[in-house]
Amino acid sequence: MIDDFTPLVPIQEQVLEIDLATWSRGGLAEYSRLYNSHTGKKCCLGFECLLRGISLDVIKDMTMPYAIWGHEASKLGGMATNSYDDTVFSLLAARINDAKVGVEDRVGERVRLEDLPPFLKSEASVTLESEEHRQELIRKLFLYYLGRKVVYVNSDQVEVTA
Repeated sequence: MIDDFTPLVPIQEQVLEIDLATWSRGGLAEYSRLYNSHTGKKCCLGFECLLRGISLDVIKDMTMPYAIWGHEASKLGGMATNSYDDTVFSLLAARINDAKVGVEDRVGERVRLEDLPPFLKSEASVTLESEEHRQELIRKLFLYYLGRKVVYVNSDQVEVTA
């Protein structure tokens, strides 16, 4: 058991780094893309696609993983189904990624209540308290559904040495 739940799949060796400087999130649903070519930003699912070896050209301006076709679609395990539909994981991750802090969001809107992970079971809707709360929920979703550990980095921060 990790945190307050047991992941559905074994823990993966590769860790997902989400760069806060290029992460598109929080109330930008109309602009949120796996990779938005106009802003240069990615949603959390876009970072995962890149980690899996799917190129920026393939995910460019796509809204969800189910839209990825052909050979690249074989790399989407856990993110999209064979019938070109998003998984519970992708639907929840997208909703939490795009939710506004302080505004109630029905993250489980397209998901049956019994399919929600244990850390969201009592909440068909979520109000993000802060960006840190968003990061924690995204971290838990990736770990629970994909066995993927997530770390947050910020490429905008310059390290100062004495």
